[in-house]
Amino acid sequence: MTTWTKVDVPAELPPGWFAESYRAHEVIITAVGEDGQKIGSVSVNETVRGFALGYCQVLRHQQMQDATGRGWKQRLYEAAIAELERAIA
Repeated sequence: MTTWTKVDVPAELPPGWFAESYRAHEVIITAVGEDGQKIGSVSVNETVRGFALGYCQVLRHQQMQDATGRGWKQRLYEAAIAELERAIA
């Protein structure tokens, strides 16, 4: 059984959105609409340094290109949030 725990991420989430730890090294960011309903999600894996839309395992080939050097975590989360925003627009 997976335990979900709300976590802080190194990027600003849009109002009403939240992040939860899912498995080791994975965070699920959930978008919530104005009516309070979940409208989308993105999975982020810091070990792989990548993300994928939905609740899923992030695979190594989904690695973000700019996930190295200083500030890579913030860039990773910002890219994941931007991708989810595009997907639900």
